[in-house]
Amino acid sequence: MRGLDLRKSHSLYGRYRQARGTAFLAEGDHQSAYEQLRRAFTRDFHPEPVHYHVSLYCLSDLAAAAVRAGQAADARVVLHAAERAMGASRSARLDAVVHRASALLGDPEEAEAHFRVATDPVTARWPFEHALAHLNFGEWLRAVEGPSRHALYSAPPWRSSNGWTPGPGSSAPPPNSARRAWRWYPPRRRKPCPA
Repeated sequence: MRGLDLRKSHSLYGRYRQARGTAFLAEGDHQSAYEQLRRAFTRDFHPEPVHYHVSLYCLSDLAAAAVRAGQAADARVVLHAAERAMGASRSARLDAVVHRASALLGDPEEAEAHFRVATDPVTARWPFEHALAHLNFGEWLRAVEGPSRHALYSAPPWRSSNGWTPGPGSSAPPPNSARRAWRWYPPRRRKPCPA
Protein backbone atom coordinates (compact mmCIF):
# COMPACT_ATOMS: atom_id res chain seq x y z
CA MET A 1 0.00 0.00 0.00
CA ARG A 2 2.98 2.28 0.22
CA GLY A 3 3.13 4.87 -2.48
CA LEU A 4 -0.56 4.62 -3.37
CA ASP A 5 -2.99 7.42 -2.72
CA LEU A 6 -6.03 5.55 -1.38
CA ARG A 7 -8.21 8.64 -1.79
CA LYS A 8 -8.12 8.08 -5.55
CA SER A 9 -9.47 4.51 -5.36
CA HIS A 10 -12.52 4.19 -3.13
CA SER A 11 -12.67 0.44 -3.71
CA LEU A 12 -9.09 -0.07 -2.58
CA TYR A 13 -9.68 2.28 0.36
CA GLY A 14 -12.69 0.20 1.47
CA ARG A 15 -10.74 -3.07 1.22
CA TYR A 16 -7.86 -1.53 3.14
CA ARG A 17 -10.15 -0.44 5.98
CA GLN A 18 -11.82 -3.84 6.02
CA ALA A 19 -8.49 -5.64 6.23
CA ARG A 20 -7.20 -3.40 9.02
CA GLY A 21 -10.47 -3.69 10.92
CA THR A 22 -10.46 -7.48 10.63
CA ALA A 23 -6.86 -7.59 11.86
CA PHE A 24 -7.73 -5.46 14.90
CA LEU A 25 -10.76 -7.67 15.60
CA ALA A 26 -8.53 -10.74 15.53
CA GLU A 27 -6.17 -9.07 18.01
CA GLY A 28 -9.08 -8.19 20.30
CA ASP A 29 -8.65 -4.42 19.89
CA HIS A 30 -12.32 -3.68 19.28
CA GLN A 31 -12.08 0.11 19.53
CA SER A 32 -9.39 0.30 16.83
CA ALA A 33 -11.33 -2.19 14.71
CA TYR A 34 -14.43 -0.04 15.00
CA GLU A 35 -12.52 3.10 14.02
CA GLN A 36 -11.04 1.41 10.94
CA LEU A 37 -14.33 -0.12 9.80
CA ARG A 38 -16.25 3.09 10.50
CA ARG A 39 -14.01 4.89 7.99
CA ALA A 40 -15.60 2.82 5.24
CA PHE A 41 -18.61 5.13 5.69
CA THR A 42 -18.86 8.91 5.73
CA ARG A 43 -19.27 10.80 9.02
CA ASP A 44 -22.37 12.65 7.78
CA PHE A 45 -25.72 12.86 9.55
CA HIS A 46 -26.85 10.14 7.13
CA PRO A 47 -23.68 8.05 6.65
CA GLU A 48 -23.01 6.82 3.15
CA PRO A 49 -20.63 4.11 1.98
CA VAL A 50 -17.28 5.44 0.79
CA HIS A 51 -17.55 2.85 -1.99
CA TYR A 52 -21.03 1.88 -3.17
CA HIS A 53 -20.24 -1.86 -3.05
CA VAL A 54 -17.14 -2.66 -1.00
CA SER A 55 -18.08 -0.65 2.10
CA LEU A 56 -21.32 -2.57 2.56
CA TYR A 57 -19.44 -5.80 3.26
CA CYS A 58 -17.92 -4.13 6.33
CA LEU A 59 -21.31 -3.79 8.03
CA SER A 60 -21.32 -7.04 10.01
CA ASP A 61 -17.75 -6.64 11.25
CA LEU A 62 -18.53 -3.00 12.07
CA ALA A 63 -21.49 -4.19 14.15
CA ALA A 64 -19.40 -6.83 15.95
CA ALA A 65 -16.68 -4.30 16.80
CA ALA A 66 -19.24 -1.64 17.78
CA VAL A 67 -21.00 -3.88 20.28
CA ARG A 68 -17.73 -4.70 22.02
CA ALA A 69 -16.42 -1.12 21.85
CA GLY A 70 -19.56 0.54 23.18
CA GLN A 71 -20.38 2.22 19.85
CA ALA A 72 -23.60 0.36 19.06
CA ALA A 73 -25.72 3.53 18.69
CA ASP A 74 -23.46 4.98 15.98
CA ALA A 75 -23.25 1.61 14.22
CA ARG A 76 -27.07 1.38 14.19
CA VAL A 77 -27.22 4.75 12.41
CA VAL A 78 -24.74 3.46 9.80
CA LEU A 79 -26.68 0.20 9.37
CA HIS A 80 -30.05 1.92 8.93
CA ALA A 81 -28.60 4.41 6.45
CA ALA A 82 -26.98 1.58 4.47
CA GLU A 83 -30.22 -0.43 4.45
CA ARG A 84 -32.12 2.57 3.11
CA ALA A 85 -29.50 3.09 0.40
CA MET A 86 -29.50 -0.61 -0.62
CA GLY A 87 -33.23 -1.10 -0.84
CA ALA A 88 -34.74 -4.57 -1.01
CA SER A 89 -32.71 -5.97 -3.90
CA ARG A 90 -29.41 -7.34 -2.64
CA SER A 91 -27.34 -10.46 -3.15
CA ALA A 92 -27.53 -13.47 -0.82
CA ARG A 93 -24.09 -12.61 0.55
CA LEU A 94 -24.96 -9.00 1.28
CA ASP A 95 -28.28 -10.11 2.76
CA ALA A 96 -26.39 -12.39 5.18
CA VAL A 97 -24.03 -9.54 6.10
CA VAL A 98 -26.96 -7.21 6.82
CA HIS A 99 -28.81 -9.83 8.85
CA ARG A 100 -25.74 -10.59 10.95
CA ALA A 101 -25.30 -6.87 11.64
CA SER A 102 -29.02 -6.53 12.44
CA ALA A 103 -28.84 -9.46 14.84
CA LEU A 104 -25.88 -7.92 16.66
CA LEU A 105 -27.26 -4.38 16.81
CA GLY A 106 -31.03 -4.85 16.76
CA ASP A 107 -33.76 -5.88 19.10
CA PRO A 108 -32.86 -9.02 21.09
CA GLU A 109 -36.35 -10.39 20.38
CA GLU A 110 -35.59 -10.42 16.64
CA ALA A 111 -31.95 -11.48 16.85
CA GLU A 112 -32.58 -15.19 16.43
CA ALA A 113 -34.51 -14.70 13.20
CA HIS A 114 -31.69 -12.54 11.82
CA PHE A 115 -29.05 -15.08 12.87
CA ARG A 116 -31.01 -17.90 11.21
CA VAL A 117 -30.97 -16.01 7.90
CA ALA A 118 -27.27 -15.15 8.30
CA THR A 119 -26.37 -18.81 8.96
CA ASP A 120 -28.54 -20.23 6.18
CA PRO A 121 -26.74 -22.99 4.22
CA VAL A 122 -26.95 -20.82 1.09
CA THR A 123 -24.34 -18.52 2.65
CA ALA A 124 -21.84 -21.36 3.09
CA ARG A 125 -20.37 -20.28 -0.28
CA TRP A 126 -18.60 -17.55 1.72
CA PRO A 127 -17.04 -19.69 4.46
CA PHE A 128 -15.33 -16.98 6.52
CA GLU A 129 -18.44 -14.81 6.82
CA HIS A 130 -20.55 -17.92 7.37
CA ALA A 131 -18.27 -19.06 10.19
CA LEU A 132 -18.35 -15.63 11.84
CA ALA A 133 -22.15 -15.64 11.70
CA HIS A 134 -22.19 -19.07 13.35
CA LEU A 135 -19.73 -17.88 15.98
CA ASN A 136 -21.85 -14.83 16.81
CA PHE A 137 -25.01 -16.94 16.84
CA GLY A 138 -23.38 -19.43 19.21
CA GLU A 139 -22.27 -16.63 21.52
CA TRP A 140 -25.77 -15.22 21.48
CA LEU A 141 -27.38 -18.61 22.17
CA ARG A 142 -25.04 -19.15 25.06
CA ALA A 143 -25.81 -15.75 26.58
CA VAL A 144 -29.58 -15.82 26.16
CA GLU A 145 -31.99 -17.54 28.51
CA GLY A 146 -35.25 -18.81 27.11
CA PRO A 147 -36.64 -21.02 24.36
CA SER A 148 -33.65 -20.56 22.04
CA ARG A 149 -31.33 -21.95 24.70
CA HIS A 150 -33.26 -25.22 24.73
CA ALA A 151 -32.31 -25.81 21.09
CA LEU A 152 -28.83 -26.64 22.36
CA TYR A 153 -30.20 -29.47 24.47
CA SER A 154 -32.84 -30.83 22.12
CA ALA A 155 -30.59 -33.55 20.71
CA PRO A 156 -31.51 -37.09 21.74
CA PRO A 157 -29.43 -38.47 24.61
CA TRP A 158 -26.32 -40.25 23.46
CA ARG A 159 -25.64 -43.84 24.34
CA SER A 160 -22.94 -46.33 23.69
CA SER A 161 -23.33 -49.45 21.61
CA ASN A 162 -24.13 -51.51 24.72
CA GLY A 163 -26.85 -49.11 25.88
CA TRP A 164 -25.02 -47.32 28.72
CA THR A 165 -26.01 -43.67 29.16
CA PRO A 166 -24.73 -41.21 31.73
CA GLY A 167 -27.20 -40.16 34.41
CA PRO A 168 -28.04 -36.50 35.03
CA GLY A 169 -25.04 -34.79 36.61
CA SER A 170 -23.06 -38.01 36.38
CA SER A 171 -19.34 -37.63 36.28
CA ALA A 172 -18.63 -41.33 36.63
CA PRO A 173 -16.73 -42.84 33.74
CA PRO A 174 -18.55 -45.39 31.59
CA PRO A 175 -18.03 -49.05 32.40
CA ASN A 176 -15.19 -50.80 30.61
CA SER A 177 -17.49 -52.35 28.03
CA ALA A 178 -18.79 -48.91 27.06
CA ARG A 179 -15.29 -47.49 26.85
CA ARG A 180 -14.36 -50.22 24.39
CA ALA A 181 -17.42 -49.36 22.26
CA TRP A 182 -16.15 -45.79 21.82
CA ARG A 183 -12.60 -46.71 20.95
CA TRP A 184 -11.46 -45.28 17.67
CA TYR A 185 -10.15 -47.76 15.16
CA PRO A 186 -7.95 -46.63 12.29
CA PRO A 187 -9.28 -47.31 8.81
CA ARG A 188 -8.29 -50.60 7.24
CA ARG A 189 -5.53 -50.44 4.72
CA ARG A 190 -6.72 -51.33 1.28
CA LYS A 191 -4.73 -53.50 -1.02
CA PRO A 192 -3.40 -51.58 -3.99
CA CYS A 193 -5.30 -52.13 -7.18
CA PRO A 194 -3.42 -54.04 -9.84
CA ALA A 195 -2.41 -51.76 -12.66
